[in-house]
Amino acid sequence: MRAGHVSNARRRMPMGQLAAMYQKACLTRLHGVHVLLFNIGQVPEPPFHGLKTAELWRTELTPPKTPPALAAPVTRWLSGRLQTSDRAESVRHSRDAFRYFLRWLADAHPDVDAMTQLERRHVEGFMAHLHEHTNARTGRPLTARSRYTYLSLLLQFFRETSQWGWSDVPGRPLLGRSDMPKLPSALPRFIPRAELDRLMEAVEELEDPHQRAALLLLRWNGARRGEIARLTLDCLDAYPDGYPRLRIPVGKTYTERMVPLHPQAADALRELIDAAKAANAAARHDAWAQRPVRYVFMRRGKPMGRHFLYEDALEIACRKASRVRRRPGRAAARGPAGFEGAERTRLW
Repeated sequence: MRAGHVSNARRRMPMGQLAAMYQKACLTRLHGVHVLLFNIGQVPEPPFHGLKTAELWRTELTPPKTPPALAAPVTRWLSGRLQTSDRAESVRHSRDAFRYFLRWLADAHPDVDAMTQLERRHVEGFMAHLHEHTNARTGRPLTARSRYTYLSLLLQFFRETSQWGWSDVPGRPLLGRSDMPKLPSALPRFIPRAELDRLMEAVEELEDPHQRAALLLLRWNGARRGEIARLTLDCLDAYPDGYPRLRIPVGKTYTERMVPLHPQAADALRELIDAAKAANAAARHDAWAQRPVRYVFMRRGKPMGRHFLYEDALEIACRKASRVRRRPGRAAARGPAGFEGAERTRLW
C-alpha cells in the first residue's frame, strides 16, 4: 500500500487499521464490478450480499470451548436440520438457543462434559435460571416467549434423538409439554382510524416510489414484508372483472397465493414494474421459489434492503404525520412489524 493510497488526514493511523480500511474499500469496488458484470450477463454467479461468501454462524454451531462429547450431538442435530427443509434463519435461532444452554451448563455444572451425563435435575436448574434471569439489555425478566423458545428446542432435541436411538445422548426425554411456559394469545393492536388516515396521507407523499409502494402494499394486501420485497415482475394481473390481484410468492408458509389488491397499491406497483422492466436487471436465483426470478424492488442491479423499504420509510411517514415515538430505538425497528400485523388483522 503506497502513501498515495492514504489521505493526509489518515496517515497517522495505525498501519493495521489502514490496511483493513483499504481492504474494505477494494472489496467494495470489486463488489460493484461484480454486480455490473452479473447484470450485463458477463458472469453467471450472482454477487454475494454484503461481500460475505459464507455465513460464519454455520461453522460455529456450539461455543468454542464446549467439550467434544457435548458439542458433537448438537452439531450433528443442527447440521441435519440445515440439510432439510428448515429455513436457515430458523436453524440459526435454534443454534443461538443451544449456545445459551451450553454456556449456562459450563458455568453451573462444569463437571458435565458429555451429553449422556445430562439428567432431569440439570434441565430443572436451567428452567429455574430462565425464570430468574434478567435480560441485560432491557433490565427485565425474560418473557414467556423467550423461555418457550429455549425450552422447546431442548424438548425437540431430546425427543427426536431418543427416538432415533443415538448413543451419545441421554436416550430419554428430559422435558415434557407440561414444562413449557403458557403463552398468551393476543391480537395486534388496531391503529385508530384517524391516525391511520393521517399516516397514509404521509405515506402517499414519500419521495421514493419504492418506499411508497412497499408501505401501500403492506397496508392493502396483508402479505409479509419479506414476501413483498420478493415480488416479481409478473406478480400483478387482474380478475375477469378488471379488479387488480396480486400473486404473493412462496414464503414462510411454503405456499404461493393470489389476493385482491386495492387499486391505489396496484397503481404504485405497476409504476415500479415498468421501471424494473426498463432497467432490465438480470434474474437472480430465489431460494424459496427454486428458480431464477426478476424482482420488482431492485436498485442498481441489487435487491433493495428491507430496512430502507420499511423502517426508514415508516419513520419518515410517522414524522410527517406527527406521530412521535416514545422509544425511537427499538420501537422504530419494530414499527413495520406492528403496522404489518395490525393491518393484516384489519383485512382479515
